[in-house]
Amino acid sequence: MLDISKGLVGRLTTLVDLLLPKLDEWKVQQQKSCIGAPPPELQLEQLEQWLTAGAKFLFHLRQLLKQLKEMSHMLRYKGDMFGQGVDLQNAQVMELLQRLLQRSFVVETQPCMPQTLHRPLILKTGNKFTVRTRLLVRLQEGSESLKAEVSVDRNSDLPGFRKFNILTSNQKTLTPEEGQRQGLIWDFGFLTL
Repeated sequence: MLDISKGLVGRLTTLVDLLLPKLDEWKVQQQKSCIGAPPPELQLEQLEQWLTAGAKFLFHLRQLLKQLKEMSHMLRYKGDMFGQGVDLQNAQVMELLQRLLQRSFVVETQPCMPQTLHRPLILKTGNKFTVRTRLLVRLQEGSESLKAEVSVDRNSDLPGFRKFNILTSNQKTLTPEEGQRQGLIWDFGFLTL
């Protein structure tokens, strides 16, 4: 079982290494489309399906490794390396999950002002603008609610740093019904520069 799960970890590593460059490519195309280039060819829904499937495999493998770890406690002998092997593979799965989840949180719609909806990335001081964020891995099951919180670094010492203000709540809660219907999308409005 440990050898089989080791092979699965290797295949899932390859899968994640193939998916993340596709996501990076989409991000670059999306940013270029903000200044007049054609929109990205690869649709976000397709990326969401691929990333969600990869995450489901990783979560499933993590659950199997947890069961193997529990089974290893039932039978132990001197020099047993089984438990250490399970721990090592679990750490690899957690690292892959972390990479996948962190990178799959994207800005779906770049900042734009209500007056110039088709001209993103042009923000004027004092005007309100909106941003749409999206987690491309659908995690929601059952009756769980997910929260997203926008935070603004107010104490940056970078030259040319511009401060943003949040005029409404900085937290958004996604209910299970919304998550099932539209995915993990949060709109943050009424931001100012």
